[in-house]
Amino acid sequence: MQSIPESFVGSKALQFIQEQGYEWKISTLPNIEMESCPLCKKSGYGHFYMEIRGVSDGELVRRDGLFSCHRCGASGNLYSLREKLG
Repeated sequence: MQSIPESFVGSKALQFIQEQGYEWKISTLPNIEMESCPLCKKSGYGHFYMEIRGVSDGELVRRDGLFSCHRCGASGNLYSLREKLG
């Protein structure tokens, strides 16, 4: 298991990613890259990014879970991702 930066602590988005068992790695903070898009299922790092904001990020915590896939064009927030996944 990789080390989680302090700024990610308390992130609901990261908690969701871990609960679902998705493979991910830290990109440029505060973003992570996922190994595959949960929507289009295309694999390979470098196309699905999600912003991770922990409780220490103050007002920016509202951005926790914003995502985009550069292959299928999907984007949204944690709520919309959960809805799309059922």
